[in-house]
Amino acid sequence: MTCSDIRIWYENFHVRRSDTDEDLPLAELNPDECCIHGDLRIEIGGREVPYLGFFGRHDVCFGTWLKELHGVAAAFSASENTSYLFDEGEQGQPAYLFERQGNHGFLSIVDSKWEGKGDPEWQRVEFLADRLVAEYQRVSEQFYAAIRAGAPASADEWMQANDLVTAGGA
Repeated sequence: MTCSDIRIWYENFHVRRSDTDEDLPLAELNPDECCIHGDLRIEIGGREVPYLGFFGRHDVCFGTWLKELHGVAAAFSASENTSYLFDEGEQGQPAYLFERQGNHGFLSIVDSKWEGKGDPEWQRVEFLADRLVAEYQRVSEQFYAAIRAGAPASADEWMQANDLVTAGGA
């Protein structure tokens, strides 16, 4: 059995106000009113994981996905035989099942408990489990540094408000 490489990166993030759905530059980050959205990319064996954003690939909620990737990395670090299910169920999104068996990690896009449907093309797609943990650590550190650089007055408060402090932030 050969494990594929996994890569995680982000591009083009912006601030989304919750009351207007208006996209603003990062400098406008307000912890009480804003989310950070943009492109979060996860690639396994040269294939990009689909459905990460609510309204397409450019609309990934970083506050949500960084918490979930932290949970996956923590579960994978704690046990060599584990699983982690992310089932947000919002707006018809599918659920993501991450499994670890020894050195092997697997991602399946499965039916949500709500409306979201799984993807038969994304069942037990294999990758190196430790590589996912390393990629999460790398991309989260880069993300937090970029947020602090782009919105120095509010970045730490935003991370705390989104429970991201223990996920690699402050």
